[in-house]
Amino acid sequence: MDDAIQRMRDLALDLRPAILDDLGLEAALRWYVAREAGRAGLAFRLDVGSIGTRLAPALETACFRLVQEALTNVVRHGQAEAVEVKLDASEGEVRVSISDDGKGFDVRAARRRATAGGSQGLLIMEERVSLAGGKLEIRSGREADHRRRAHSDPGSAAMTKLRILLADDHKLVRAGLRVLLERIADLEVVGESADGQDALRQIAELRPDVALVDVSMPGLNGIETAARVAREHPATRVLIVSMHLDEEYVHRALSAGAAGYLLKTSELQELEIAVRAVGRARPG
Repeated sequence: MDDAIQRMRDLALDLRPAILDDLGLEAALRWYVAREAGRAGLAFRLDVGSIGTRLAPALETACFRLVQEALTNVVRHGQAEAVEVKLDASEGEVRVSISDDGKGFDVRAARRRATAGGSQGLLIMEERVSLAGGKLEIRSGREADHRRRAHSDPGSAAMTKLRILLADDHKLVRAGLRVLLERIADLEVVGESADGQDALRQIAELRPDVALVDVSMPGLNGIETAARVAREHPATRVLIVSMHLDEEYVHRALSAGAAGYLLKTSELQELEIAVRAVGRARPG
């Protein structure tokens, strides 16, 4: 139970760290970069200097999310050994740069895949920066660095997809989640259920990696379903997706065996982060 609560806290911190609201962008970046680099075994250099007065909340959020998405890509695809993050605010501008010594990638190909419905990370980064009134520049140094010329585009290799089951008694909710999830290249929706009993049957048959389960369902509700899945099908991880903000729901879901808890009002990027985090936590 303690481990489950800690995983939930980590996930919540990733989605919206309190340190960003309380102490600002500098402190949030120091915490986040050190944590993620340490987990991935990366050497890192962080240069945030001092930006003086706090930036506007929307701008701090945009900068933090930019670093978050870029660092996630470095860890997931870059095969890097070291990463550097710089933040500079001067002359009326805020500049954030993230660089690494990994294998590089084909920027144009990645943008084409995202536009065609692949992983939305690149487009989300561009949109966030654009909404903040800025410009995003992405450069791959593989042609300038001999170590990177033997390059394999991260999206060209065969990927093991995370297989997902949707359980919600509202057909439109299931349809919307399917559309959102299938826009992400390495996620695959393998089944849908309208109640807990059918979800258990399909989990036994399909053996998905992650089950997205609504709290309020007829017959067997989401929390009861999570408990049965944890006992009977531990290789499948349950992510509760709910409209309920009350902490008692979160506590009951985690106590029952759910691996995470996400609000239905969450953004696409938050959904993607949650699904991947729960999927990575699968046993074995």
